Amino acid sequence: RGEVVGVNTAIASNTGAYQGVGFAIPINLAKWVSSQLAERGMVERAYLGVGIAELDAKVAERLGVDRRAGVLVTEVFSDTPAEKAGFQIGDLIVAFAGHPVANPRELQALVERSPSGSKQNVTVLRDGKSTTLYVVVRTLPRDFAAAPGRSDEAPDDSPSGFRAEQLGFDVVDMTPGIAQKLGLDDVQGVVVSKVAPTSIAAGAGIREGMVILRVGKKAVGSVAEFEAALQGESLAKGVLLLVRSGNGNRFIVLQKS
Repeated sequence: RGEVVGVNTAIASNTGAYQGVGFAIPINLAKWVSSQLAERGMVERAYLGVGIAELDAKVAERLGVDRRAGVLVTEVFSDTPAEKAGFQIGDLIVAFAGHPVANPRELQALVERSPSGSKQNVTVLRDGKSTTLYVVVRTLPRDFAAAPGRSDEAPDDSPSGFRAEQLGFDVVDMTPGIAQKLGLDDVQGVVVSKVAPTSIAAGAGIREGMVILRVGKKAVGSVAEFEAALQGESLAKGVLLLVRSGNGNRFIVLQKS
């Protein structure tokens, strides 16, 4: 019927010849972009101001979530629409503006095409209960993605430390020197200083220079708080950690297989 369904962008090829797999921009996205260019001369995308991730089975279990669809909030940035609307780390976004969302890509598509300044309702699961937040989305600032340089190298200061023997890594307090080196002056947590190569932590992706922000649902701002928070945790059930690295925040579950 002569209908355009997508704009070709690339093919999968090792030799330069077509191998049967192509990639295209969906036509609805192309129409939205072209209309933005025609009306404004640029593309304006709305944003919330959160770090997000897919929800996996282990994290869902430790958060007490009985579903596998939704988008997990791993970070809420300051002075953003999300912070003003009351989003919290650990919220599971299940719907935006009345549309169910199953993964980060679906949420991003809905948010970025929302008119800047519009008020949208967002359904989240928090502590097992459904609640509705109302957020006024804004145009994404051009410098929003810019962040201080971060390093995943082990800190070279010598503050007080603690060895989580069963987990397989050591942590130290966040000192001003370490915070400056990692570019995390405004972050409270403990820094991973050493990881045993064959440990549960290493297998789960814990690396030297990462910052542990939470154990379970408890924020930890010092080695003492980290050690105390571990007292109520079990490797058999899984230890839920919120960590920060150069790629932002994410949840990791350490569990004996």
